[in-house]
Amino acid sequence: AVVSTQSTGVLVGKAIFKVQLQVVMIVLIFTADNLTRLEEGIASIPGIGPWLSAPVNDYLEKQRDKLHGSTPDDVNEGTTVLGILFNALIATMIVFFLLSIVQGLARQKQKELQRARYSPLHPEWSGGEDS
Repeated sequence: AVVSTQSTGVLVGKAIFKVQLQVVMIVLIFTADNLTRLEEGIASIPGIGPWLSAPVNDYLEKQRDKLHGSTPDDVNEGTTVLGILFNALIATMIVFFLLSIVQGLARQKQKELQRARYSPLHPEWSGGEDS
């Protein structure tokens, strides 16, 4: 019963707080102001900045036009590279979220097994709280 209660708490905590925090961070990273700063940062790189700035600016402008198309046909005409990258980022975050849950449950089970194994040798370990 303790495992399921703690597991539920971990799952709810991660689902509510961690995922929402990640969504906010993604939105903040991909705002127009931050993309403009990125473009300016690329342009300020000594040597290759001016050469690299024009293609990156053109690419980002095309991606903005596709993402903010005026008609549904503009939006649905093809998958954008930015869309693919965003989907890959979201999929990666979901995988790491699930892995962190499994890892937390494995640590908890390992602690329980160690306590059960060593409690006859160390009575002060039995019945105590997690350290």
